[in-house]
Amino acid sequence: ELCNINIGCFAICYGVNIPWRSHDDAFFIKPQDIIQEGNSKLKLLAQKIKKIREKCDYLILSYHWGFECEYLPAEIQRKSAEILFGLGVDLIYGHHGHIFQGYELINEKLTLYSLGNFISDMEQQVFQQGGAYSVTLNKSNSKIDVTSVVPYFISLDKTDKKVELVDPSDSLSFQNFIKVKKDLGRN
Repeated sequence: ELCNINIGCFAICYGVNIPWRSHDDAFFIKPQDIIQEGNSKLKLLAQKIKKIREKCDYLILSYHWGFECEYLPAEIQRKSAEILFGLGVDLIYGHHGHIFQGYELINEKLTLYSLGNFISDMEQQVFQQGGAYSVTLNKSNSKIDVTSVVPYFISLDKTDKKVELVDPSDSLSFQNFIKVKKDLGRN
């Protein structure tokens, strides 16, 4: 519980790059399975969400999804997010794309598409950057609203071997973030 809001968190994954690293308790579901009506994995996911939702006021889903190295989220991610929100999820934070993507409010629910890389040994500079968000929630009666979303951009300095906050004007992640906001039709 945080500020009188009981927050629940859980994670799902589209799959794994290295199958032997899979864990028995991991839940794998691809976005295309989510948008397919009657899919057995979606039914199981809906049951899991309902069970967790009974214990919390606000439900955060960590989803390992999306396509690598894409500056914009795929339309299938947006469609999946709409369905997940309909099942009871309140906020999705995504990762897997290796590039910081934007965020979007869909029916007053927040999707953080991809946080990029926090720490990575990938060579290109854009992969050395990522981000984090500060999200402010407001609870009024039984309704919880997102009142602010503030992105923070980080960069790995391989020379000094440290992660640091970066000035947005020097950040490829920030420049990408502005591009995504424009492409999504946001100011």
